[in-house]
Amino acid sequence: MEIDLSRYRFKIFGSTSINSRGQVVIPISARREMEFDDGDTLLAVRAPHGAGLMLFKVETIEKMMSKMGDELTGFAKMVQDYKAQKTTDEEGK
Repeated sequence: MEIDLSRYRFKIFGSTSINSRGQVVIPISARREMEFDDGDTLLAVRAPHGAGLMLFKVETIEKMMSKMGDELTGFAKMVQDYKAQKTTDEEGK
């Protein structure tokens, strides 16, 4: 029986083991898809609830943080506009 994993947000690339020096080999399919190249700096991040380890390229984290900052700025503007409109509406009553 084959299991359809396409509906999950996570993807299994394979498995690896830790050698005596604490090193792991990232499966080639993962390196290709994630565009991990020789010399890339990866951040090792503990997954929520300590359930595992996630690896991110530093550049990816920087892009994510920038995007989140942009989204938060937009959200803050939306809240300010809402409060200003609410004040205007209340003053007009």
